[in-house]
Amino acid sequence: MKFRLSWANQSTPAESRLGECHFLLVLSKKVSKVELTGCYHRLKFSLAGLRLYPPVPLNNRTATKTTILPTGGGPDGHSPILVRRGELVVISQYVNSRRRNIFGPDADDFRPERWEGGGLSGIGWAYFPFSGGPRQCLGEDFALMEVSYTVVRLLQASSLITLPAGEKIEPVGAEKQRLTLVLSSADGCRVKTERR
Repeated sequence: MKFRLSWANQSTPAESRLGECHFLLVLSKKVSKVELTGCYHRLKFSLAGLRLYPPVPLNNRTATKTTILPTGGGPDGHSPILVRRGELVVISQYVNSRRRNIFGPDADDFRPERWEGGGLSGIGWAYFPFSGGPRQCLGEDFALMEVSYTVVRLLQASSLITLPAGEKIEPVGAEKQRLTLVLSSADGCRVKTERR
């Protein structure tokens, strides 16, 4: 959340578009699923956060049979790689989401507008915070709606949300993180709010 707050303190086109959604949603005391779903910019905001801080940053699978993956081997990672039956394959959404060859030279930046214009529509398995295929998280829609609702309720309750004076803004990925089954901030997120 700290990275989102530091981003929100900057004046960017995406921030102003999120502000349009904020304006529409804060006027209403009750927020419906239809209103939240209609605010496309809140989805891009969530996708950008999930890309940099996936809830499950590491996943693994055990090979049920010997196979050859088309890439991943050799010094440059472009050669085939042998995976024997019973071997563990670890998949890192955290690392994959920061690949410059997919997300551009600013891959470490929190930039929701990255999702505009269909430029990332063909990335396939390069973005998988909820996994995919037969093991895709059944709670994906619920989780995205829950984070959207929480953000809107915070915006409705607060006229201003800022970082406290003296709070260090660390570059994305440089802050302390805690890795268990899920990824979380090791230091939490300290904020200063002004109630409406």
